[in-house]
Amino acid sequence: MAIVGAGIAGSIAALELADRGNRVVLYDAGAEPLTAASLVNEGKIHLGFVYGGDSSGLTARRMIDGALQFRSIVCRWMAQDLFASSVTQPFDYAVPEGSQLSAGAVEQHFVLVQDILRERLAAPNADYLGEVDLPAFRRLTSHPYGSDAGKIEAAFGTPERSVDTRAIADSLRAAVLSHPRIEFQSNHRVTRFETSRSGWQVVGEHRADGPFDRVLNAAWEQRRFLDHASGFADDASWFLRYKMAVLLPDVVEDLANVTLMLGRYGDVVRYETGRVYLSWYPSMMLASTRDLLLPHPEIASSRKAEIVRSSVAALAAYYPKLAEFLRFPETDEAPLIGGVIDARGASDIDDRVSDLHKRSRIGPSLVADGYCSLDPGKYTTAPMFALEAADALASSSQVQKVIAS
Repeated sequence: MAIVGAGIAGSIAALELADRGNRVVLYDAGAEPLTAASLVNEGKIHLGFVYGGDSSGLTARRMIDGALQFRSIVCRWMAQDLFASSVTQPFDYAVPEGSQLSAGAVEQHFVLVQDILRERLAAPNADYLGEVDLPAFRRLTSHPYGSDAGKIEAAFGTPERSVDTRAIADSLRAAVLSHPRIEFQSNHRVTRFETSRSGWQVVGEHRADGPFDRVLNAAWEQRRFLDHASGFADDASWFLRYKMAVLLPDVVEDLANVTLMLGRYGDVVRYETGRVYLSWYPSMMLASTRDLLLPHPEIASSRKAEIVRSSVAALAAYYPKLAEFLRFPETDEAPLIGGVIDARGASDIDDRVSDLHKRSRIGPSLVADGYCSLDPGKYTTAPMFALEAADALASSSQVQKVIAS
């Protein structure tokens, strides 16, 4: 069996299938597993609060289902105490004036999320990052958000949290590289899959491997490119974005985790392991396309400090405490991280009706006998869908759609 893409989804699928007794060859363009998108996102384990643009609640349901399984799946290959130490403090949500949703509409959406969450947590063995009795969201009567330059209409406290992606990546990477039934093929850029009577071939830039009885396309930014090159084109609209964030030094005391919604804003996350993630969409979303591939933009070193300082200053208009970072010279040297985000849509998030505000049509699809393509959707849902993809491949005997559009 072959899996292409050693992010969190591909790595967990490989571990699951290998634990079931399968021999798995895991391919990745990088030198090690879990060094790209699964490492450089903010690690938020979504409960659906930010998806107020989907009034149906379908995205919230999908996120909650993934969130309530996240810990139990990851901790099959990660120590429970190490996982617990990776969990951040809860998130606030602030609604700026000019948001795509009014504070009243946001609160109405949060009520919907809370009802879904309460229903899902009533199921046996369900927990959110180890917790079962979650506090309800609340409207904050006092908060540190807003200024004359960036007014806040309302702020809410929620039970939503992030995890430190670095700690999780380290544990899963070690599990993959030490598993006796997983062969990791590093620095191998796959260009397509080919099928014949003898099975599937994994074709790369310099060689073709196989035959394999089953293959999983778990690549992230190149997943749809590989599907198309392998004869499995889809006619959906997709929007690729190259988005950055900065990892700041943990030098500002009493920093809250906060996300601004809904529109072209940003967020800040403080990890217990001593670093701060900050993103500001207007200056950190560097490129986009509706094509199959998005070239990574070149960023001159002189521009990196400018991006960091302008982003911190812009977000500080809504959360003034962040301006303290500008007093520290280490801020100018803080590393920029990020990469491509691939999601259904025909326009950017400043379009109120863009499909980027919805993430319900995600998951694995068995598009041919023995060929599964996995759209993990979000970091939150990747472990859940990795197990679903493993189940689909393990029982693959006929062409079927695993996740309904």
